[in-house]
This record gives sequence, structure tokens and C-alpha cells, in this order.
Amino acid sequence: MTIPPSALVGSWRLESFHIVAEDGAVYHPMGEQPQGYITYGADGYMQVNIQTAGRQRFLTDDFLDPKPADLAAAMRYIAYAGSYRIEHDRIVHQIEVSFFPNWIGVEQVRYASLEGDLLSLSTPPLTYRGRPGRAALRWRRVAPSLP
Repeated sequence: MTIPPSALVGSWRLESFHIVAEDGAVYHPMGEQPQGYITYGADGYMQVNIQTAGRQRFLTDDFLDPKPADLAAAMRYIAYAGSYRIEHDRIVHQIEVSFFPNWIGVEQVRYASLEGDLLSLSTPPLTYRGRPGRAALRWRRVAPSLP
């Protein structure tokens, strides 16, 4: 079922994020209570930010010169932005900027379903901790698009 673009436009708060391995094991890479937002604009651009809850403050306030321990803690964060398009039951994110540089210039496909104010996204097969699986994310609408 194709999601109408007007139904997708707006901001969504993350409710859950987990990965299910092929053997059935379930992982919570951002913890049991991840935090995040995804926004789809009417202009065809999107952005997403996901983090673990309760992240520790860096050892320094100089965000352009973090300490090695700060960098390791910062890796528990997903952020990217770029354009998007809808293809039937898929949303394709064309990543232009990303915290994870390997995604820059890459298309990330998300299988999508929309029921009222709940948006469910899942990934094609991926590898997590050396095991194949799929990620599943559930988002709740927090703000509709402006007219």
C-alpha cells in the first residue's frame, strides 16, 4: 500500500527500536528506551536523530575537540539527512549528510506502514554484531505538517 506523501509529512517521535536477528534474538542497540525524532518535509527532505537515553556528558565542552572517551560514547547515536521519495510501501532516504560517513551518498530503504499516528519502519537485511537481521522502528506523530 502506498503511503500518501501528505500523510507522512511532519515530525515523529521514536517509541521503539530493535533488531531481530535471523535466529530470533532481539537486540536493543540504543537501549530499552531509545530517544529520537524523524521529520519528513513537504519539500522532499528528511532528517533523523536517534540516541540512547541518559547519555553521559562529554569530559569537555569543546565539541570540536572531544576526548577519545567522549568519541566512544558518542558512537551510540544515529543521525542523517537528505532527500526522500516514496515507492509504494517503501521510503527511500537518499543520504547527503550522516554521523556515519559510510552512509553518505547511499540510499537507505525503509519498509513502511502507517496507521493513524503510528509510523512503522523496517530495514532490509543488515548485519548487527556479525549476525544478519532486520531493524524495526516505531514512531508516533508529534506535529503535522503546516498547511
